[in-house]
Amino acid sequence: MDAKWYVSSARLKKNSDETLKKIVVFTYDLELLGTCIEKIYQVIEELDFLKKILGKASLLTKREIEIIKLLAKGKTSSEIGNVLFISNHTGNTHRKNIYKKPKTNNIAEVI
Repeated sequence: MDAKWYVSSARLKKNSDETLKKIVVFTYDLELLGTCIEKIYQVIEELDFLKKILGKASLLTKREIEIIKLLAKGKTSSEIGNVLFISNHTGNTHRKNIYKKPKTNNIAEVI
């Protein structure tokens, strides 16, 4: 089945008291946009990719994100423990959780 793509944009019009007056929606057939269509398809794919990544990132705790930042700087588990005042065991547990939550196998995928 062939799919046809459209792109839409919406704008909220408000009254002076900030209550909603109306919603204006513009919809464009992507095929009618000519040379822009390839760029628009690329943007759609990138947005889909970002949505997937953000969904995975939202699974991580603040502490796990701190650890990822330190790992990205090349810190070892011992160094991370010293910086965050946690034991090596706790650091390794965080590391395991970091790999498990977004279903990755190494730190490069996580970063």
